[in-house]
Amino acid sequence: MKSPAFHDRAIHRLHRTARGLVCGLGLALLAQPAGGERARLEYAAFRVITERNIFNAARSGRVSAPARENRRPSRVDTVSLVGVMFYEKGPFAFFDGSSSEYRKALQPGGTVADLKLVEVRPNSARLEAGTNLVELRVGAQLRREDQGAWQLAERAEPPAGTSSNASGAAGSAGTDDEVLKRLLQKREQETR
Repeated sequence: MKSPAFHDRAIHRLHRTARGLVCGLGLALLAQPAGGERARLEYAAFRVITERNIFNAARSGRVSAPARENRRPSRVDTVSLVGVMFYEKGPFAFFDGSSSEYRKALQPGGTVADLKLVEVRPNSARLEAGTNLVELRVGAQLRREDQGAWQLAERAEPPAGTSSNASGAAGSAGTDDEVLKRLLQKREQETR
């Protein structure tokens, strides 16, 4: 059997433990937010434990993503001279481009994409860009990036209907005149 001193120590320990529990419970009740809601700790609050666990054999160094350079793609505008035509109403230059605003038929004095048409020649057109004069040949194109200065650039593909040899060009000029005459006659008949 155990001695009475042993029982006294056990009872004393039991009282001390009970007092500790009561004090702990009281502090826990005081720490609760008003309204009876319990504070929930999110996983993010404990993430540091898993990230810095020195006993994890599979851990590795933290990798940070490199800073991305947010570069806006440049806007490229193009205007090309598709063809020229001379008839009773005067000379015309036909343009095509990257925007529908650049698809025009102009007489001297007209503008396309802030370029003023100064003169129409048999195989080219002279354009004024600010203070510069640019001669744009049929099939060539002007190009600019981000509203910058216009620069002359050859087209990757020739416009439809152009020929590489001189005899073919002379022959196509004859057929172009015939087509133009037929179109003008048709228009006159429609207006009557």
